[in-house]
Amino acid sequence: MYVQNTNPIAIRTQQMISQALIRLMQRTSYQQITVTDLCREADIGRKTFYRHFQWMEDVIDFQLDQLYAEYEEDLHTLSLEQYLPHHFAFLERHIDYLKLLYQNELLDHLSAKFNCLLPQVMPQWSPDPMKQEYLSAYISAGVNAMIHTWVARDFAESVDEIVAMAVQSQGVSSPLP
Repeated sequence: MYVQNTNPIAIRTQQMISQALIRLMQRTSYQQITVTDLCREADIGRKTFYRHFQWMEDVIDFQLDQLYAEYEEDLHTLSLEQYLPHHFAFLERHIDYLKLLYQNELLDHLSAKFNCLLPQVMPQWSPDPMKQEYLSAYISAGVNAMIHTWVARDFAESVDEIVAMAVQSQGVSSPLP
């Protein structure tokens, strides 16, 4: 778990560390990157790193939280029909980052973040908690699998093609009552 700061200087430091990790991952496998390497790249001391993050994976979580912050703003206004196009278009805007996660076998972190966000929109799609739980599990598994395949295929299909396949495979044409 990383420290969620409100102090602008601390946030800037976390962003510096985050950007340093991205630069390193572009040159080196994530599994080969050490905290020392990251601190050297970010031009900070190890104490500074540990003041903000407990583990290297926390930096990935921080990046995804930053990424999904813009996404969450629109999340509560979308219908089920609007959700899939919005989600895949959002991901398309971040292709380079998704490729980096995929190359470093970290795409599951994206899936975990998506799984945390999806239940937030369930009440607007169905008032029934039991249906919300099943719908969330169903959509999450399908969409995450499609994201993994889409990234593995190097984004060969357009957002419209992906959404059409997702809708067709789920038989989704309107929100559940």
